[in-house]
Parts: sequence; C-alpha cells; structure tokens
Amino acid sequence: MAVSCARQVEGLRRRGHVVDVCVFSLGKKEDFVLPPNSIVEGGENWFFRLSGNHGYVAQTAWRQVKTEFEDRRWNWITGFGANFPGFTATVFADWLGVKSLVLVRGNDFDRDLFDPRYGYWVNESLSRAHAIGTVSNEASEKIIRLFHRKNVRWVPNGVDFENLRLLMRDKEIGTKVRGELSGGNGSKRPVIGLFGDLKDKKGIPLWHEALRESGLTELIGFLVVGLMDEETSQIIRDPGLTPHAHIVNFCSREDLPGYYSACDFVALPSIFEGMPNVLLEAMALGKIPIVSNAGAMGEIVTEGKNGFVFPAGDWAASAGAVTRALNLSASERTIFGRKAAADVRRRFPPGKELTALERIFREKQPSPRMER
Repeated sequence: MAVSCARQVEGLRRRGHVVDVCVFSLGKKEDFVLPPNSIVEGGENWFFRLSGNHGYVAQTAWRQVKTEFEDRRWNWITGFGANFPGFTATVFADWLGVKSLVLVRGNDFDRDLFDPRYGYWVNESLSRAHAIGTVSNEASEKIIRLFHRKNVRWVPNGVDFENLRLLMRDKEIGTKVRGELSGGNGSKRPVIGLFGDLKDKKGIPLWHEALRESGLTELIGFLVVGLMDEETSQIIRDPGLTPHAHIVNFCSREDLPGYYSACDFVALPSIFEGMPNVLLEAMALGKIPIVSNAGAMGEIVTEGKNGFVFPAGDWAASAGAVTRALNLSASERTIFGRKAAADVRRRFPPGKELTALERIFREKQPSPRMER
C-alpha cells in the first residue's frame, strides 16, 4: 500500500498538483517510501508514528492539519485505505468543510469490515466519504450495496514500467536463483514465484497442500520473496514439504525485477485480494500468472489467454491451474508471457490511475450522508 500511495502522490505532484501527505506508520520514518517530515516540490510530507493510542496520534495530526489548512486550503482530503486513514481523513474533511475521498485497497475492506477492532472505522469512513475509489469491480459492487447513493469509482493501480527495466545486476540475480532452483544437469524445473506479505489471506498453506497431494511440489522450484506468517514459513522452509525453495526474507524494490526474472510463473492463490502490484509488475515482465479470481485478479487474468485462474478457495482447482501452466510447451510459455506483458502495459499504464483520481477531484460532488 505504501508503494501505491507514494506512486500516486509523486505522480500527481509531477502533474502540477499540490499534495500534502500525513503518514501514519508503525515503522521508522526513515523506512517510509516518501521522505518524512520534509518539504518537497509539490507538497509536504508529515510523519506520525502509530501507537496503541490512536486518539493521541489523530489529535496530533489534527493540530498539524488545522494549522496548515489556514495557508494551504485543500479542496480534498484523501484516505489511502478505509480503516484508520480513511476514518481520519473523512473526519478531518468534515471538520474543515472540504470533500473527502477514500481509496479502498483490499484488506481494509474485505478483512477489516468484519474485525471488531477496525470495523467501525471502515463503516464510518465509507459512510462519510464524498467519493470512494476501488481497484476492483467486485469491491465496487459490494460497497454500492452496503452504502447507498455513493459515488464509487474505479481507480486502478498503475505500473511504473521504467523501474522494471532489467539491468545487468537484475539478470545476474535471476540467473543465480534460477540456476539454484532449476535442478542442474540439464534439468529445466519451472520456477514459481511467491511475492509479497505472505500472510493468511494469501492462502499459501492450503494451496501448497493441494499441490503436494497432486504430486506437483517435486516438479517445481519455489522462489519466495517477502515476509511469511508462521504457518507458511514452517511449510516453505521444511525440505520434506518444499524440497526446492529459495527464500528471500527482504529485498529492496530495486532488486525485485531480478527476482521476477528468475520465475516462469508467479502465483497468487489469495482468498481475498485487491489489485496486487506484484501481479501487474510480474506480468509486465512477461511472467505467467497463476491466480485465484479474488478481487481484481480475475479481471486482469484471462484463463488460457494470458494466465490461469481458479475460484478463490477451491484448492483442487488451484492444483489444476498449476498443472495447466506446467503443461505449456516452451513456445506456448513464450506466447503467454508476451500476452501477459502486452495486456498489462496496455491496460495499466502509470498515468491511468492519476487520470482517474483527477476526474474525481474535478467533479462537483454533493455532500451525501447516509440516513441513519
């Protein structure tokens, strides 16, 4: 989410908009993708460290926002995420008498709506917002049914193709990892990549079990890049369960293209999802996706054309999708990869999400409020 937010902020600033950012983070401000507590061309970035006391954090941010509003006079306040950021943005917007936009990404709606700790924030932010942006038709339909008379718009992720160019060091990373996983001795074991924050919603343990029961894990090399929850880690790190695995606990965004290049396929067997950056990036580099139809993934990947799709949570079908992918000939893999890259580059150029946001900001919206 931080990467998507930074991409949109920096893109809008390059287009001449003034965008100021309040960063709420559990991490260190030095680790954030936007320079913290800084004045940059096109706006300012303010960092607020989250703690157990969200009220204190919100009031501290409000003092900053209220003071700055006297000089800056924003037209919109946007919450990137429907939980705490969305709730805070809509409250601040109402206090200042300006419009609010909430951008729904995935977890913040599918998961947090049902979580007693965060459900109030989600409900209030989506009730108060003047406009709501989503990354999938599925999310749009759900929100429209729950929150009537809402201006719900599609705001897709974009892909920064320039930063996906393979440099020499990227090719070296890919060759090294691929050589480790391919089996050697002339073997060409296909490599499936798993990227991102691999927690419960990704469904890795049950997906892996389906592959194991189908006899597929011995045939595949797994490249795992990202953080894993405990159950996923135990499975992936067990050589008896996952005999051919290369694990990268952390990598910089600059190294991601190299790891993408090591893969034949990228898998996202998510139970619920938004529009993953890793899916778009991997496809843009010609990697064939094997995904569930959760969130926007079923809208991006077309079965048998640019990848393989199975119903979310249908683990037997997920093994079938992997089997179909592995049965592709070398020439067919090339065709699928080219189609995947062409589709993403055509449908998700970096400016598309910025144009979608600008259309929302230019519209004259009323001030709808749900009848209670």
